[in-house]
Amino acid sequence: MTGHSGVLLPFVALGNRHRGELRADIGLGKRSEPERGNPALRERGGLAGTWGRISHRSLISCAHLHFYFDLLMLTNRIDAYQLLRKLGAPERLILHVQLVGEAAELLMVAYAKLGVKFDAKLIELGVAIHDAGKIQHPQELSGPGALHEQAGEKLLLRHGVCPQVAKCCITHAVWDGPEVSLEERSVALADKLWKGKREEELELCVVDEIAHQLGVGRWDIFQQLDSAFEEIAATGTERLHRSRAI
Repeated sequence: MTGHSGVLLPFVALGNRHRGELRADIGLGKRSEPERGNPALRERGGLAGTWGRISHRSLISCAHLHFYFDLLMLTNRIDAYQLLRKLGAPERLILHVQLVGEAAELLMVAYAKLGVKFDAKLIELGVAIHDAGKIQHPQELSGPGALHEQAGEKLLLRHGVCPQVAKCCITHAVWDGPEVSLEERSVALADKLWKGKREEELELCVVDEIAHQLGVGRWDIFQQLDSAFEEIAATGTERLHRSRAI
């Protein structure tokens, strides 16, 4: 499941209907046009303006529409911050994800200069919610610990966040798996660079994935990306200073 052509949301049909999936174009994955599906569902009532183009592989009962509508509401970082506050996040946590977001924005600028294809919305939302589990494990706001990782994913899923986004609660820490996307690794990398930390193994994973996408060798783009990483890390001390303002 990827975000490259839209957000895939889980769907279990009622009764004996087959399993399917609902694809919603909400700004995530703007690389390609979503499938058109059933026009009657796609263009019905006020949902059309809010959901955008919707395609489906199963019939959806009206009783399930509220569930999918909730999933689609998290469309930008402001929505994410509001959700975190609703769930009880302290302002210290909000400030942290905002500072990591600054590093992520600079990363995406570097990607764009190289012509890299990436899902900017997934990176934006992934950064905004990656530490949601620290709401339940506040001791990890100022100390080490991994309890917040799975706790965050579970918390967000219970509140209707798209699984693709909620997964960043896990992968910002466990980023070396084969199923981890460039976007997820970028969330993890921003979470290092914002405070001036260089993580060589993670950076090389990102460099290699981008090199593969562009069809070039590692060293053809290493210098440009390494310089971008260093530039972001160089302002880490200033961001750390701001993080202590609360």
